[in-house]
Amino acid sequence: TIKNRMMASSFSLFQQNMQILLGFLVMGSILYVFSILLAVLIYGNNMLSVSNIGYYLLNSYVDMLAALEFAFIIGLLVKEGKRVDMIITPLSLGICFLCGVFVPQSVLSDSVQKVASFLPVHWYEKVNNLLADHAEIAGEVGQQVWQGIGIQVLFLFALAGISLGIVKYQQQER
Repeated sequence: TIKNRMMASSFSLFQQNMQILLGFLVMGSILYVFSILLAVLIYGNNMLSVSNIGYYLLNSYVDMLAALEFAFIIGLLVKEGKRVDMIITPLSLGICFLCGVFVPQSVLSDSVQKVASFLPVHWYEKVNNLLADHAEIAGEVGQQVWQGIGIQVLFLFALAGISLGIVKYQQQER
């Protein structure tokens, strides 16, 4: 099997998983650029003339990277493809609801928002709301936008650390 061949490889489990994670990020980035180019082809100047388009693109790119790292962690923990689907679909829908993707964040209670603040999607939505409400990003609003994007980047590092910890645990288990 592929698993047995990988175990016989000269690459350690850590190196194998780092390459898989890097592959996730590279392929995700390529697909992201492709989807943006497709949107530009479809919407043309309507999309490009939106104020703060650079912030929107950066925010969505960082959120996409967090989603890929989250998917990588799920893939490390769950080995059967059918179970991944059974876990990830309700989990991602729950996270989206909790973070204000389906309903405005303003209608969520303070306690729900506090819990949601431990998820990168909350900060993605918070930044999107700021960008939608302000045509000009400067001063305090600019700081809030960069803070939200920065927190998402910190989540990227935290998720990478979690995945490396899981890989290390799995390596010691064998």
